[in-house]
Amino acid sequence: MDSAGFPIDLLVLVVIVIPTCIAVLIGTRVFQGMTPLVFRCGRCHREFRRPPYRRFPTACPLCHARDWNS
Repeated sequence: MDSAGFPIDLLVLVVIVIPTCIAVLIGTRVFQGMTPLVFRCGRCHREFRRPPYRRFPTACPLCHARDWNS
């Protein structure tokens, strides 16, 4: 007699592979639509933009001041 239920290959596909693919697809779409961060330098009074996934800037890229945010 055959056992009732789904084959193990189909079960792995439904439980692991398909949700992972959906999460990666949605993650890349959201990641592309993120707004860049805008900072204003306190020294040169110009603004500069950074991608939102990069860390907080330590120096102004325009005047290279390390105390740009004070």
